[in-house]
Amino acid sequence: MLRQPATLVSVACLWVSVTSVATVQAQTDQSAGEGSRSATATIGQRSLADVAADEEVAQQLLQLDSPEFAKRQQATRTLLQLSAEAASVIQSIRLQLSDDARLRLETIEKRLHQRWFATLLQQLEADELQDPADHFPDWLRYRSMVSESPSDVTVFLELLKAEPELFACRLYAPQKLSGLLEIRARNFETLCHGRVSEEFPAATAAALMLIGSDERVRLVRGTSHDISRCFDDPRFSSLIRTGDFSQQLTALSEAWMLRARIAPDRPLIFAIRHHLPAGRELALRVLAERRRGPRVFYAAMAVAALGSREDLPVLESLLQDMTVIWPPAAAVRLDDSSGSYRIEVRDAILLAAAHLRSIAPADLGMAVRRSAETLYRLDTAGFSTEEDRQRALQEYRELTTEPQ
Repeated sequence: MLRQPATLVSVACLWVSVTSVATVQAQTDQSAGEGSRSATATIGQRSLADVAADEEVAQQLLQLDSPEFAKRQQATRTLLQLSAEAASVIQSIRLQLSDDARLRLETIEKRLHQRWFATLLQQLEADELQDPADHFPDWLRYRSMVSESPSDVTVFLELLKAEPELFACRLYAPQKLSGLLEIRARNFETLCHGRVSEEFPAATAAALMLIGSDERVRLVRGTSHDISRCFDDPRFSSLIRTGDFSQQLTALSEAWMLRARIAPDRPLIFAIRHHLPAGRELALRVLAERRRGPRVFYAAMAVAALGSREDLPVLESLLQDMTVIWPPAAAVRLDDSSGSYRIEVRDAILLAAAHLRSIAPADLGMAVRRSAETLYRLDTAGFSTEEDRQRALQEYRELTTEPQ
């Protein structure tokens, strides 16, 4: 059903703007006097030509609701030629169109956004933009993450080219960004398969982490899980260690792992593996939030691997935390085949604190095994009896107590 009365109101409002500007222009020209240069008439920094152009755009948008096929087709052809300056007019008219017209407009907008963004990319690549921040919302965030160097724009361009639809959506249709980010992250996750015969999509990984690390961007459903899958891929680890742009990838990885409300397990393990300082900050956050499960163990190990003795007060404040890390409570209820062996928060904390103090686990009676991924293996960090646990805690206290 057409919604002509509502759209006519908008056109009428635009026409009032046009006639108002015309009145101002006439008064300006009259008062300027013969032989003087008349000033350019504006309303709110909008020229007469600008307002007239907006009126024409509005009229073409209304034609998308026309019952005549020929008029709709002509309007589509005209609208596809619009420049990015028309985006605000499109937004102001959108909700007044019928459902069918809005569907037609979405198709038009997708093509417009592609063209507008491609033009911006060409201008950025040709160094024709005075300040990229005026056109790319993520540029300043990107520059704040990486050190300033001549290659910054080059690398940023690679990110934009890898995910043009995503960055165009970020710029022209931010209300749709979360949904599109979810789709792109899901597709990216399927590429994190670790096959060395295929090149890792590093630019896509960097683009997703750059946008996803912005706290203002809402992450829906499995978005964060899918982005973090790159931390499991050995090809990504290789790029972090020896890639041409390892500095930029490392900075983006650290920004992503510090994003609030994402699962910390993979980021923590990745930080330990590559000695990333952000891992310590993430680990301390996890411990402060008193989370449950293996992530607490990973957080303790990250502090041990990446922290210093300055972190001992935080760790030692948790030496009385009896929360069970393993086995999971559900597993205990269903099958207690694990016997009495338990890994509690205080066990992981004891192991981390001892490591920072250069105390060998064996000196505490802990039969743990080392791990290249997590410093120590989770499945060896507990105790079979409470007596053994208390004996280890007592030994730690005796070794760390200053003599009187």
